Parts: sequence; C-alpha cells; structure tokens
Amino acid sequence: MPLIILMPKQKVISQNIANSDTPNYKAKEVDKTQYFKAERESSIESYRTDERHFTFKPEKRAK
Repeated sequence: MPLIILMPKQKVISQNIANSDTPNYKAKEVDKTQYFKAERESSIESYRTDERHFTFKPEKRAK
C-alpha cells in the first residue's frame, strides 16, 4: 500500500485503540477508494528529448 494511505490508516488505528474503552465508541476506518479514485483519474504526460528514446503513449484505463 502507498504511504499516502498508510499514514492516515495508522492514525485511525491509534485513535481506535486509544478509545477502545470509551462507552459507545464506534471504530473508524480509512476510505481507501478516495485515494485510488484520484490515481485512476490522473494522467501522465511525457515527451521525448531524443529520437532514440522510447515513445510513450498512456493506455486507456477501463473504468
């Protein structure tokens, strides 16, 4: 898992542990879909600086 997900997850886990004895406390979870959605929607742009470099054409991703 990328660090961008692990850091908030670690914080939520520590809060859940700290509040485990609190009456009516409901454990929380990190919504990973928001991080993956941003990655799916991002695009990469590139250009060749030398004709010997590989061409780069991003693939169309299925949604």
